[in-house]
Parts: sequence; C-alpha cells; structure tokens
Amino acid sequence: MNLSELNKDQKGVITNVLASSALKKRLFSLGVGINKHVTVLETSLQKNTIKIAIGQSALALRFDE
Repeated sequence: MNLSELNKDQKGVITNVLASSALKKRLFSLGVGINKHVTVLETSLQKNTIKIAIGQSALALRFDE
C-alpha cells in the first residue's frame, strides 16, 4: 500500500521509498526512511498534498512525492 492510499489518522510503516536519488536524500534528511512509523494527519480536499507525522515531526508532501 502506498502512503497516498492511507486515510486520515491511519498509521503505517515505510517499507520502501520510490523516488529519484535527490528526492530520496531530501526525504531521508527529513526523517522519512525505511522502517519508520508514520501517521497521516491531514489530506487536502483535492488529494494533492498529505501531512504526515514521523515521531515528533510533521511534514507535508505532494502526492507525487
């Protein structure tokens, strides 16, 4: 299941990061990585952005990221 398929307040564990090497480095520097537990906090009405929590941090991502 992809992160974009989770609904608000659902939790998951990241098992793979499919991204370009530059984006992957950026995500890893923000705490997004393999075996990290994430919670979906919000999604936009148009389903083009998602706000997630990883540990004590929260960040917003575009669905295409």
